[in-house]
This record gives sequence, structure tokens and C-alpha cells, in this order.
Amino acid sequence: GSIIRYYKKRDRVVIFEPYENTPASEAGLKAGDVILEIDGKDVKGLMTDKVSEMLRGEAGTTFVLKVDRPGETAPMEFKITRRNIQTPAVPYYGVLANKEHIKAGDGYLNSAIRELREELGIEASQEELVQCYVRRVRYEAIFHGKEFRDNQVTRVYRMKRNDINIENLTLQKEEVSSVIWMDLEECIKAVRDNTFKNCICLEEIKKILF
Repeated sequence: GSIIRYYKKRDRVVIFEPYENTPASEAGLKAGDVILEIDGKDVKGLMTDKVSEMLRGEAGTTFVLKVDRPGETAPMEFKITRRNIQTPAVPYYGVLANKEHIKAGDGYLNSAIRELREELGIEASQEELVQCYVRRVRYEAIFHGKEFRDNQVTRVYRMKRNDINIENLTLQKEEVSSVIWMDLEECIKAVRDNTFKNCICLEEIKKILF
């Protein structure tokens, strides 16, 4: 009842997104949970296909899943009862703000480099940015009697540098109010639990892990 992905840094499979109204979500599993054991068997080094095979089983049977949750000091265990489920086509959806960031003639990569320079004062080259994910959003609704359409493409990049000092950043106040450093897993947990103000899409930031 969830999407799983291999997390190279931990050499383990993680819960990427538990589907709503499935045993995984009802048991309390959350995106970012790192799978440690299935019924007492350590799954370190196993790929997603093998872990997925171990998670499947006859409806009505149970298993115990031990996970490491970012932000928690000790592993957590969940007893899950398998059942027949149908994977939803669109498990989650939302409305994103419609704001243009790419100027005419710019590509995605050049636009990312420009925004780093304008909004943070960081000079970066194309070689320093690695594309992690492409996200497409199409949404239609009626707001106050008028049709609203959102057709958006977002590209997520990871910058291959570790020499950035936030004290030396030049912030464009119209776009960025402040910058903080935190561990990526800690950030994912904070975004997921909405413990600080942000406009981060959880689906996008999790892709940086893989």
C-alpha cells in the first residue's frame, strides 16, 4: 500500500509515499521511514523488488515492520495486516501557486542558475547542478464561478557544492526571507509534519535522496 524507493546513503529501502486508506497509512507509516526489518529479518542491502516481495502476502496475514523514522531516537515497529488493495491512480493532489519563474528564451537550467544568483547571491555553473526530478501538475477547478487551470512543470536540482556559507548569502527580500541549514532527513520530516513555514513540495524534496 505504498511506493518504496532504494536509499543509497543508508543501503536500505524507504517508504516514499504510503497510499491513503491502505494498511500502510492506517498503521501509521510515513514518507521517509527507513525499513530496517520485516518480521525480524534485516533487509539492509536488499533492493526494492526483494523488499516488495517480502511485504506482499495473502490477505488477512500479518507482519511486523521495523523502521527508522527521521527525528525519532529509537526504531519504531508496526504490526500490519495485509489485505487486497487497488492502487489509486492519483493518491494526492493539490493546487500550487501560479507564478512564472522562467523568462522567455531561458531554459530550466539557466533559469535555476539565474535564480540562485538573484535570490541568494550564489554563482553556480551548469556542471554544479544535477537534475533530480521533473514534476508536472495539471489541475482544473472552478473558483468563484470562474474556470481555473494550472499547467505547471517543475525541475528539481541538487547543487554539488559544500562550501556555501549562509552568512555570506545576499538575499532578495522579495523572494527569500531567511535561509537555514538542516540535515535533509530532518528537513523532510519538518516539511511532512509542517513544523515550520515553507512552500516546499514534499514529493520534490524527497527526490533529492535518490
